[in-house]
Amino acid sequence: MAKTAKVKPLSTFDNPSVDDYAKARDLRPTFELDADELRIWDEIMPWLAMNGRLQPWYKHTLMEYCRIVANIGKIIQYFRDNPGKEYYTVAGRNGEQKKADPRVAQLNDNRRILFQVVREFGLTPSSERQMTVIQDDLINIFAEHDRSTR
Repeated sequence: MAKTAKVKPLSTFDNPSVDDYAKARDLRPTFELDADELRIWDEIMPWLAMNGRLQPWYKHTLMEYCRIVANIGKIIQYFRDNPGKEYYTVAGRNGEQKKADPRVAQLNDNRRILFQVVREFGLTPSSERQMTVIQDDLINIFAEHDRSTR
């Protein structure tokens, strides 16, 4: 029976090794991300490497993760610096109406995309549980018919 890759849970008490930092550094984008996005890459990618989730073919998806997290941070910082700017008032024929700032819609959309991406990499408790299932103990119900085992 073919072995599947074991995925360690992120809740481990180990710290990333020198090899994990080296793998994250080797896959680090050179020009695709800005400074805020690279800070996020440097912060989380060694942990993903330690747990077997940082692979070269995931690089672009993980870059999007960094972009989304940085963008959410910038929008939240804008609203912190400008309290009360989440809505603006427009006078119309039916009186004053409150309208949401377009950044609110962007923030909500970024959060939705972020939750989709983090679930793909097991960065939420429920998706992490799904990724830690080890398939070595499964019974091969077709073993008696498998010619490669004879």
